[in-house]
Amino acid sequence: MKRVFLMLMLLIPVLTFGEKVVIADYTPTTIDESARKSFVSLFIDDLSGKYNYSVSTVIDSNLPNYWGDIDKIGNKFRNGEYSKVIIFKYYYINETLIIRMDVLDLLSRKFIINENFNLSNPDDIEYAAKAAATVLGEGKSLDELVKNGILTPNEVTTKKVKRSKGENSFGLSTGYMWNTLTYDGLYAGHYKKVLMLNCSFITETTDNSRVSINFDWPVAAGIAASIGYSYITHPGVNTAYFGFDFGAEYDYARKDINPNSSIGGVLLRPKVGFIILNSYYTSVYIEGAGRFVTTDFLDSGLEVKAGILFRGGGN
Repeated sequence: MKRVFLMLMLLIPVLTFGEKVVIADYTPTTIDESARKSFVSLFIDDLSGKYNYSVSTVIDSNLPNYWGDIDKIGNKFRNGEYSKVIIFKYYYINETLIIRMDVLDLLSRKFIINENFNLSNPDDIEYAAKAAATVLGEGKSLDELVKNGILTPNEVTTKKVKRSKGENSFGLSTGYMWNTLTYDGLYAGHYKKVLMLNCSFITETTDNSRVSINFDWPVAAGIAASIGYSYITHPGVNTAYFGFDFGAEYDYARKDINPNSSIGGVLLRPKVGFIILNSYYTSVYIEGAGRFVTTDFLDSGLEVKAGILFRGGGN
């Protein structure tokens, strides 16, 4: 009876916890210490509570010097006790904290998981810890887990809380311009409604402001180039903005119809718009604007257009 009891006592840890893994931990400089400890603690709770993993941590301040070297990691932790080594790396890109999880399988000596979790505020720590534990426990990528409904989408990737100085974008848009005030009916040639095509090169100058270089083509009517300024009221998923473009326009259609008319002049374009579906990489927007050009008289039009911004990286 004593032998049976002893065997049961020996088996309890095996039945209670399955795979044994180790977190190679260190003290980074890119994340608050309390936030890091909270993340690791929540990750361990999820992994051990939901997936019956036995999780240990080993502190190694030299880890960043060799965390990409499979042989060094394997030689340090392959003692027969652990099956996998988990390494969390912490990076900031603009205002976003990225926690990268690399998992080394000690048996195959291969990194089997390389996944990123993006955080824009401390409230996302809990989601990132849960997502990291689920990725390891289910053995699936974050995209697969979201697609299969096991995890909800990480909302951090679908919003941009702040823009960073020096960040660049390329924009394309299309829309219509209606003639409103023309003294001879010749602002856009004999057309009353003109198809507008536009491309822009944009630089974010502050969290709320951006400067753009714009090239417009009122189809079959003219061409224009301008420099613009926009103020974004509340950077986020959905946000309004307003500003103006200032430059020059060449209205070749006026000359074709009336050789004595001017061919354009200074362009002023006050604008207001709304950004929707704003992410770290793209933004969709709609915009309304007035278009004023000093020809023989101050001719004008009203514009409505929609476009997309393809965002690059910043400092």
